[in-house]
Amino acid sequence: MRRSRVAGEPADAGERAIRDWLVDILPAVGGPALVIYEDKKMPKPIQREQLTDIVVIVTTRAMLAFAEERGLIPSAEDVWNTIVVRAAGASQSRDIRVVHPTRTR
Repeated sequence: MRRSRVAGEPADAGERAIRDWLVDILPAVGGPALVIYEDKKMPKPIQREQLTDIVVIVTTRAMLAFAEERGLIPSAEDVWNTIVVRAAGASQSRDIRVVHPTRTR
């Protein structure tokens, strides 16, 4: 179930929290990291913060397709339909954006 926004919380609080973690915490713990996103704006802060060498970004729908192809879930479409019912704002996009890490620790 989608969390309700707290009074006074900015509309982009989730994106900010992800960006802050990636910028402030990831360098200390090391990468790579995976971000599964719905908001079309999510890749921009990752690129702006120059994190593309250690962060892989992918849409939820593309991740489900990957999981089905690998036999991890029986049906990406069934899981996706459940998400759509529960989260009215879920993106219908099948786009996948992947930035391959060029280094690991």
